[in-house]
Amino acid sequence: RQKWEAIMERKLIGHADAIIAVSEQKTAYLKTLIPGNNQRWCTITNGYDPESFEDLLSQARRQDEFIDFVYTGRLFKNRQGYSLAHALGQIKQENPDLIKNIRIHFYGGVSPEIQAEYDRLICRYGLDSCFVFHGDVDFETSKRVQVEADYLLLIVDTGKTADGVIPGKLFEYVASKRPIFALCDSAATKEIITKADIGTVVPVEDVARCKAALLNLLNQEPSVKIFEANQQYLQQFDRKYLTQRLAQLFNEVVESTSVNN
Repeated sequence: RQKWEAIMERKLIGHADAIIAVSEQKTAYLKTLIPGNNQRWCTITNGYDPESFEDLLSQARRQDEFIDFVYTGRLFKNRQGYSLAHALGQIKQENPDLIKNIRIHFYGGVSPEIQAEYDRLICRYGLDSCFVFHGDVDFETSKRVQVEADYLLLIVDTGKTADGVIPGKLFEYVASKRPIFALCDSAATKEIITKADIGTVVPVEDVARCKAALLNLLNQEPSVKIFEANQQYLQQFDRKYLTQRLAQLFNEVVESTSVNN
């Protein structure tokens, strides 16, 4: 199947008037499929609507004694995040008081094999009070818990093609204006988080670096204010701007086709 899909992919790309990819890394990879071609290439990422969280952000954030990490989305296949449990477990072994107020909230479905591994790790390290699995929730609930979080947990897929992955969830997190704690190997995602100054990135399976990053956060006071980022950099991911770029590409393709005909 993969052989035939590769043939079809090269054929479609070769005949296209324009090719759009979701990250610069993906664009670069697609170009290798047909070396020397003269197609019009364009990278248009996913994006966010700044207005989508305005009502929630206008409300005062609740405060309590807990440090809440919130993940919204599914855990399946190669999206797991076990290093977080290992890191928390090691911190607890060294200083139990440091994590007594930490809560890791998962909102969304978890595949049975991943849930089983989390259950094993929670039992091994005695982290029952730290992890809360809420299951699937509606989108409005998802938005509310994101805004109320102290930190938003982002777990990015691993694998051969992970370098150019930019999860749609990242842009949703951007709109909710809370700091991100990302388990991520993707260069594309790391670049956005770093340049936008919106959080911390550690390699997905690096327990030592995850532990160090957590200790750094735990020694800070969580901010109850709306998290401010590099808005000038983030403007390029505003869906209004992205739509303008798509419309411009359509115009270029139509004009080019008219001239050739």
